[in-house]
Amino acid sequence: MKNFNYTIVAVMAAISLSCERNFDDFRVVENALTEVEVRFEVSSILNMMHVNGVYNVFKTGEYAQLYAFRNFETRQFISTDNFSGNQWKDAYNLLPTINDVIERTEPGVEGAFAPFNAIGKITKVYVMSILTDGFGDIPYFEAGLAPKDTDKIFPPYDSQQEIYSNFFKLLDEAIAGLSSSSNFSLQNIDRMYNGNVSKWLKFANSLRLRLAMRVRFVDSGLATQEIQKALGTDLMENNGDSAINRSVQSSVWINDQGAASFRMSERIIHRLVSTKDPRLPLYADLNKVGEYAGLPNGILIVEDDDLFSDIGDGISKANTADVLFLYSEVAFLKAEAYLFGIGTAADPTAANREYRTGIESSMQFWGVSQEQIDAFLATPIGTLSGSDEEKFEMLIEQKWLALINNGPEAYNEFRRTGYPKIPTRTDATKFYLGDTNGVTPVRSPYPNDEAVNNTDNYEMAANATNGNSILHRVWWDVD
Repeated sequence: MKNFNYTIVAVMAAISLSCERNFDDFRVVENALTEVEVRFEVSSILNMMHVNGVYNVFKTGEYAQLYAFRNFETRQFISTDNFSGNQWKDAYNLLPTINDVIERTEPGVEGAFAPFNAIGKITKVYVMSILTDGFGDIPYFEAGLAPKDTDKIFPPYDSQQEIYSNFFKLLDEAIAGLSSSSNFSLQNIDRMYNGNVSKWLKFANSLRLRLAMRVRFVDSGLATQEIQKALGTDLMENNGDSAINRSVQSSVWINDQGAASFRMSERIIHRLVSTKDPRLPLYADLNKVGEYAGLPNGILIVEDDDLFSDIGDGISKANTADVLFLYSEVAFLKAEAYLFGIGTAADPTAANREYRTGIESSMQFWGVSQEQIDAFLATPIGTLSGSDEEKFEMLIEQKWLALINNGPEAYNEFRRTGYPKIPTRTDATKFYLGDTNGVTPVRSPYPNDEAVNNTDNYEMAANATNGNSILHRVWWDVD
């Protein structure tokens, strides 16, 4: 039996942060990190919070039909792929650093610094929520630690339900720690909020709202409890509160430069064109004949890629920051809570107000003029209408459009809600059907390295997912 030594990853992550540290420094408690060393670790965490840009674009962006590909399509509907493996590695390479920051700054530890502890816990929830939402059960409680006994270097897979419970616990602790802190100087290493405690609190509260809504259909009691808690706190209030990674080049831009067949999806282009959405020229370029045309997802034969719209410069400039969590998402989450009375009293007027705010803030973020925004909101799409379910579909479709550069969240929402409606591919002469016979996968497969390096634990997890099936739903994804 071969197993992956997570201690090695932890040690390498720590060594990479300071050439002056050695193996013994990491393993011996007496050589605790100085505040300066912790700052290096926090800087590393914040620089890598996007986890994996390729996964954002080529995997989840494709599944959510924000983007479409030809040359890479054969990788999308199969049971093994490099995209999921890269995301897995990125998260577990970062986790030891996050855990180290948390451990060295816990209350009661000499020299503990509450803001660093809170940032460690918030970023752990953010990074690991992306991972568990993609894969389901994952190594969590004993992963990325400096183990005190050899058993822990082979971390078992923990249930997603238990992981989510821990997420809310960590957020409680982080919020408590930040609430007792004033603004702190991070000497330019905090490229999200520049040490602004108020904005970090809003991010943490908004992250709670996102995760609470995620479990709405599987555990309504937990969802109600956590949504009520979130709505009673300070949430993101404008685009200036959005969580944006400014430390890296846009992952969308990077992949757009390297993929000749990377185009906008037919589904999103049709939606933007048919509704005269002013984000269209920002999201997409004209094709070579001066029209907007999306590439059908999964199409096998494309004679001329230039007949389809490339991604627009408005969302793919090299200096466009990677999106982690935009204010528009908070508005749509609140709209859903008010629409169905989750954690608050049902309030159709408030639901419509937040729905319109979500649209407006998304358009403002990408640079649409206020005149165009007002004109769009004056159309029928600008007001929720019909049955509650029809309103819900309108809400999620606008949320989907607002998640343009956040493929993982768009994919999560598609699985959670069923919107936008993406039909099963049926024509094998035109479309690649893959291992799923044309059904959109509902989880990422565990990477092959886990089968080799963490064999026993992997096999139990694979058995629990019908042989590591990409059609096996994660815990919160109920039909």
